Amino acid sequence: MHNKMPTDENIRRRGCTVVLICVLCMSNFETSEHLILSCPFAAGLWTWLGDQLHCSIDTTSVISTLSCVPSRGSSQVRDIFISGIVHTVHTVWLVRNCMCFNASKVSVLAAKAKILTMISMFG
Repeated sequence: MHNKMPTDENIRRRGCTVVLICVLCMSNFETSEHLILSCPFAAGLWTWLGDQLHCSIDTTSVISTLSCVPSRGSSQVRDIFISGIVHTVHTVWLVRNCMCFNASKVSVLAAKAKILTMISMFG
């Protein structure tokens, strides 16, 4: 994933000195791919979302996560899948920022509730 998200990795590339550690798991470097797709915190949310949508979500890449979106059927169902993916990414980013900037820990349960609320509002 090549992007401009201000992860530690991208900030370091811009010349700033930072510690490259994922604040969610404290065991890997914080890259966009790790943070959004493979961090144990995010991975748990992806597994849970897949269970909610009755599908398996491939998190090997950002593009592969979209492969779970049904290509046939109701556009409303597709919108719910896309909403779930978007809000999961957004929630992981918000949780990361809460931990980085507010020293607040957000539970997986609270993250799941946020995702469900957002899907029900926009899905």
